[in-house]
Amino acid sequence: NALYYPHREEAQRQEGPGGSVEPTPLMREVLEVWMAVILHCAGATVTIVFSASADLRLTSARTIFSASSDAAGDGRGSPGIGGYMHGYYWRVMLPPAVLALLHITGWETLAACINILVAARLAGVEALLCLQVDALLTPYVISDQRSRSVDIQRMIQALLQVPGYGDVAKRLVLRHLAGDGNVPSDLCSRGLWSEFAQVCELLHVRPQLVVLEPRELDFLVHAA
Repeated sequence: NALYYPHREEAQRQEGPGGSVEPTPLMREVLEVWMAVILHCAGATVTIVFSASADLRLTSARTIFSASSDAAGDGRGSPGIGGYMHGYYWRVMLPPAVLALLHITGWETLAACINILVAARLAGVEALLCLQVDALLTPYVISDQRSRSVDIQRMIQALLQVPGYGDVAKRLVLRHLAGDGNVPSDLCSRGLWSEFAQVCELLHVRPQLVVLEPRELDFLVHAA
């Protein structure tokens, strides 16, 4: 993630391994975390790198909650980010000045991160969380915990530092969902409430607004 930034810079400058590296603030933050780990853990078993596949998680889960998220920067409605899970929904409007702070891919990733926190809070500590997002790369950057974008690197680092996220990640399945199948979240992100109400009626669910808690709002403010 952030620590691989010097390799790209080195390739551009062609200075080789003797080149000077000036850590960015995010690199220093990550390095401090690693230093704390190394000072308290001399090693680890090799089995720690293995994890159950998504298929195994899905087939062995007793309870599965499916949720989706979306970010809208243009088109119908008004810009915003939002998420949906079995009738529960949330939305944050993005004024033009705020929208300009990130590329739409960054907003998609931020929406997915907040949706993880919201879904985990609503579903409880035992349910498997199957989260979907229509941005193709977002599931990969969160699962692999790396990205070329400095903004997304910062979001991933902030997500990893959320208390309890390690336990949530163990029961999390992320996947891409094509935009035409992501109807509820798309309508939420755009604030198209009349259409959203019609979709909920067709799905036989009663929509319930989820108010973001301080931890989720704090993540939004500091990661954006």
